[in-house]
Amino acid sequence: MQVIRSPLINVLVRAVERASGALRRDIGEADSLHSSRKGVADFTTSADLRAEGTLIRQLRKARPDYAILSEERGYVASTGVASTGTASTGATSTGAHSSPSAGASGFGADSAERCFIIDPLDGTLNFMHAFGHISISLAVEERGEIIAGVVHDPLRFETFWAERGVGAFLGDDRLRVSSRVDLEAGLFATTLSFSKKRRDASGKARFLRRISSLLDSCEGFRISGSAALDLAYVAAGRLDGFWAEGLEVWDCAAGLLLVEMAGGSIGNISDVGQVSDVRQRRSIFSHCRDAGIVALADEVQLSNFRAKVLEVVLEEGD
Repeated sequence: MQVIRSPLINVLVRAVERASGALRRDIGEADSLHSSRKGVADFTTSADLRAEGTLIRQLRKARPDYAILSEERGYVASTGVASTGTASTGATSTGAHSSPSAGASGFGADSAERCFIIDPLDGTLNFMHAFGHISISLAVEERGEIIAGVVHDPLRFETFWAERGVGAFLGDDRLRVSSRVDLEAGLFATTLSFSKKRRDASGKARFLRRISSLLDSCEGFRISGSAALDLAYVAAGRLDGFWAEGLEVWDCAAGLLLVEMAGGSIGNISDVGQVSDVRQRRSIFSHCRDAGIVALADEVQLSNFRAKVLEVVLEEGD
């Protein structure tokens, strides 16, 4: 049965499809540049910026009255009220660029009620090595709430999309999170959300300590390198959960909405000890920057898993 998508979702889907062709081409070229690490890094940055430029042009053309928050360019104010006239399509002429800050749209100081949140290439290290697990993530925020999101896999031609109040879908197929009741048989994913330069001894030890402890509560972990795609997989039931630290809002905004609309619930992991409602079979605790996301499919084991998360993640001095 074909699902009728809203005009907003169509705008997001058309944008990611337009940007995906160049990424498919460029990832093949990146593989041929490995003789020079700087060369492949520069090429990846250029591919990232090209994809971002394509997305911004498409989104600006369709919704000039929306602000934009992107990984590479920061916050870009809206061009003003939408009209039937020709909209500016270049990011450099759309308004002031700034770091995200509190404001009307939750990120910037202009009067836009809605904001596009863009990650043009989630999985840049994978891209550099031609490892085929990358994605484009687009979300729409309205006064602090994510109302729509798309995660697109340009290599597998899979488009995961969600709209608040409508549901989560892969193409025309409705998504549901895993119904697995045995937590210890669950497959989880995580990500190294810090660069090699930031991997000091204490950071590496902390990460390995947490993974080791969480492994006691599930079948296994995967580190795939694309948080947005991993969250889409949680929504599709391919993964039973995802956990990570240090994510930015563009890494997870669309993915979190996918999980929520697929039957999961989201929250800040630092509130684990304060959450008393254990009636949900599936719980996801999330915080973009300071904590992580965990999906739980077994209600019986919920309190024990929370205790383990608290023990490992919220340890003294963390």
